[in-house]
Amino acid sequence: MWNPYRKFWFSEGFTVQHGGDDWYNPSSGDKLVEFVPASLSNGRFDNTHDMAMIGMARASVFPCFRWNLYGISLGCASNMPNQDCHFEVWGLRYNEATGHEEFTGSSEDVVTLACAQPPCELSPKKFAEYKNLSSAIIRAKSGNGIRLWWADDLQVGWTNNTCDSAMCRAWGAEQVASKRPKGQQGPREGELYLFTAKGIQRIRHLRHRRGSESDGEYKTAA
Repeated sequence: MWNPYRKFWFSEGFTVQHGGDDWYNPSSGDKLVEFVPASLSNGRFDNTHDMAMIGMARASVFPCFRWNLYGISLGCASNMPNQDCHFEVWGLRYNEATGHEEFTGSSEDVVTLACAQPPCELSPKKFAEYKNLSSAIIRAKSGNGIRLWWADDLQVGWTNNTCDSAMCRAWGAEQVASKRPKGQQGPREGELYLFTAKGIQRIRHLRHRRGSESDGEYKTAA
């Protein structure tokens, strides 16, 4: 439980891509994540949102699972020189009084250059204000439209690194796992899962140019 990313849940729309398969090169390793907004998915996913969410899912109710977002490398599907990518990033925090996640007030418009000649390099971005989160939301736009986007090197850390919080996370993970429906398995170390209306699903990486699909895993930077 030393690193939050091993416990993250990803909203539907995320896939894992091999480097060089599409618009951007990974900034580390040979894979990166792609997010396909619902309006551009042609029914491939069940989700109805153009915004991506990463977070603690059921573990959000435990304060010891709060985390900080320090940085991420980003790029979107825009090849027009005068239409840079704008990433809207919001922080959310679970409110015990209301039983819902609420906006923390932390938000930022992150601008990255258009990719005129793919494959391009992702743009690294650092953050200072996204702390004590239970989830984060990201949406990419360019011009007047929603865009596909890619990311790598997600940099995160626990908000509280005391021994008590580490023990709480170990206990909380067991509690979350015990409440899952029969037959659903938690994520193994280094794998990405997403939470959908149909249950817990393992992310697959899709190789669009070859038209094939295979299981894959993605390990992001600590």
